[in-house]
Amino acid sequence: MLSAFASSARMHYSGQVAIHPSEGSLDAELHVSMTTSKSTLVFLLSGGLELAEVTGKDVQGFDSEPMEPGATWDRITVRLKPTRGTEDVTLTFRYGGQPVMPQNGINQISSDWVELTLDSAWHPILATLAHQFTLDISVDLPTNWSFVTSGNAVVARNRWHITNQIPQTDIAFVAAPGLSREERGGYVVYHRDETPDTVNAVLDAALACRAYLDSRFGEERPLPDGRFVITSRETGGFARKNFISLTRVAGRSKERLTAFLCHELAHFWSTGARPLSVENWLNESFAVFVAARATREMFGEHAYKDQLADWRKRAAGQPSIWTPEDSTRRPFEVNYKKGPLALHRLAERIGEERFSGLLREYMTAPINTTPALLDALERRTNAETRKWFESVLAENEADP
Repeated sequence: MLSAFASSARMHYSGQVAIHPSEGSLDAELHVSMTTSKSTLVFLLSGGLELAEVTGKDVQGFDSEPMEPGATWDRITVRLKPTRGTEDVTLTFRYGGQPVMPQNGINQISSDWVELTLDSAWHPILATLAHQFTLDISVDLPTNWSFVTSGNAVVARNRWHITNQIPQTDIAFVAAPGLSREERGGYVVYHRDETPDTVNAVLDAALACRAYLDSRFGEERPLPDGRFVITSRETGGFARKNFISLTRVAGRSKERLTAFLCHELAHFWSTGARPLSVENWLNESFAVFVAARATREMFGEHAYKDQLADWRKRAAGQPSIWTPEDSTRRPFEVNYKKGPLALHRLAERIGEERFSGLLREYMTAPINTTPALLDALERRTNAETRKWFESVLAENEADP
């Protein structure tokens, strides 16, 4: 969910992928079409996949090497023929093998569950991670499975055909046999052996979050209808605009479930910052903060105060949220706890009216870098407030 889809319309993925569930592997031939003026393009791909070739009429050659010593991703540098100005190019990647799966438990290829996202680098992606693309691909998986993704998934010629005109940063999906399906109010929940109470609780919370979020941020881009998959994981969910993979939710309180779903749905807007950089605090902290405010609206002040107490406790001892000198991605506790706490402090300092205006500008403009956020804050307040908030972001309790 990058800046108003600005760059994504110029990229498109097509081709075919054969996934072998029993072997935990895949083979792919993907075509990446884009408009560029560059003479080299750098992509990322899982180090567990063997890249056979990169071809195209504009391709002079390519090099592959680990991103860094011990890295699980490879850096693929594609050299293009010299061009005059901006031109359309199409690159064809042929590769196969077993992608290296991260430890969060989300990505997997197994005999009864296939779930793939950017985190496993199972397909080539520009190294900036700042481009979105549309897609039209075929996927070889059993046609009697369920296939859940952001786009349309239909069976044609004994294989899955996937199209997506909603620009995305990756090709993310869940495919599995034996999934049940429940639908209400434009949302569909896919699950395996969940009780009706659990499924209805998810739909209730999702619809309540949708109403809250759309009333504040959805005037020009309201939330679309969407799909949820309830998994058996205890941790590790993700959102792709109109497709959300959830952790196990049975037994969660209404407050916790609502906060969880509002957070994921808020990523429809709060997602434009580069995810592998320090700027990822914007994506996550604003989504957490907005979700906390939603629970306050629905359940009362105590629900917000409970989350505020958790932020304070878990933010203690953490490094800085953001400084202009350090572009590295911050740890979980910073992005999900210390960042929302900083936003709470800012709201208290500048008042509800000005903060609500800033929040709406961040979500809808959108704002995708901290300097841009600081500029917007200064326009709405003054240079002194900007300096104060920048010092809040720079607080480093991890220093000895």
